[in-house]
Amino acid sequence: IQSRSDDLMHLINDILDISRIESGNATVILERVKLDQVIGELESVFSERLKRVRKTDLVLRAEIPASVTPLVIDTDPYILRQVYSNLIDNAIKYTGRGEIRFGYHLPQNNRITFYVSDTGIGIAPENQALIFETFRQADMKDSHKYGGAGLGLAICRGSLVLLGGEIWVES
Repeated sequence: IQSRSDDLMHLINDILDISRIESGNATVILERVKLDQVIGELESVFSERLKRVRKTDLVLRAEIPASVTPLVIDTDPYILRQVYSNLIDNAIKYTGRGEIRFGYHLPQNNRITFYVSDTGIGIAPENQALIFETFRQADMKDSHKYGGAGLGLAICRGSLVLLGGEIWVES
């Protein structure tokens, strides 16, 4: 009951988020964010999640670039965590064993590249564009096997556009 209740609450929140984004009512609240701290918090949260879902053959690795001083940026911390969370959730869902790596690359040309990489099932080239559409999944015939409503990546795309960013997949 608790698990299904959590799933339902997550779905309701996703529907509200995508509705705000698509209606143009989503807001961005910029704050100073210490990236290394956010990455560390996410590693802690998702390491615990891996234990809860008993994926013992899956390793989570947070990768923070070596720099003289920790990187601080102006961004919306809620959106940053939400995008990372959706991407790491998907990586956990679609990766049976191996590893999930996530982090960021130091700024080049005044842009930071954030990433999540996994050793999961992959996405066929013909499905790579559609996964960022609302209510779409890469392989609709297996949608019951993996679950989800196909909103997470659409939320990521919409949220990142609000921040002036972009999202893509390589598989």
